[in-house]
Amino acid sequence: MRIYTFFLERTESTSEITFMPRYTMRGMNFLQEKFDTDFLSAMIQ
Repeated sequence: MRIYTFFLERTESTSEITFMPRYTMRGMNFLQEKFDTDFLSAMIQ
């Protein structure tokens, strides 16, 4: 939920990740399976 909250807060200033809040918990599970932490960290930075 940390990542989800981060993206939810970031959508105001970053249009690239506007799609993120639309993901449900099922969507978050998909993201966790599809991407590893390193990828997400690089994306955030």
